[in-house]
Amino acid sequence: FPQTASFGSQTLVNVERIEVLRGPSAVLYGSGAFGGTINRVSKKPLPQQKTTIRGQVDSNELYTFSIDTGGPINLGAPEFVRDDRGRSKFGYRLNLLYADGFDFRDLKRGNKVIAPTFAWDLTRKTKLIVEYAYQQELRVGNCENPVQGGHPEYIVVGNGTVRPVDRSIFLGPEAG
Repeated sequence: FPQTASFGSQTLVNVERIEVLRGPSAVLYGSGAFGGTINRVSKKPLPQQKTTIRGQVDSNELYTFSIDTGGPINLGAPEFVRDDRGRSKFGYRLNLLYADGFDFRDLKRGNKVIAPTFAWDLTRKTKLIVEYAYQQELRVGNCENPVQGGHPEYIVVGNGTVRPVDRSIFLGPEAG
């Protein structure tokens, strides 16, 4: 599920797992929500080279393509690069995502993500990890309601044209 916020959604392409800590988060982190805390654990470099390529097309014609690759980095002299067990001290992980298409209202939507991670084993028990994520998202704003000029009787559709809203159609939950 997309984790929407006031400035868009957060990508999950570079997330290994999501941990949900149930209960009052104030116990761990000071004043906070009663429901709990969500922790996103990002993907770390792999000990062996591995690449995964995925493609997906959904029913709204949103095309998604992603690459997840990582492994050891072998640089310089062998004594500098390898630890006492013969493994590389440096590793990388690169996650890429490209999505392009339309949402369920036939409005243009897209996403581009570049998320590299680098790791350096300083000692047997100390590791330096540097992570970065760049996301460029194209989606309709204005609280997910594509109104034209602040007037709710007109909406903007996918090709950029403006259509009047049929007020006889109810788009909310049905009364039960």
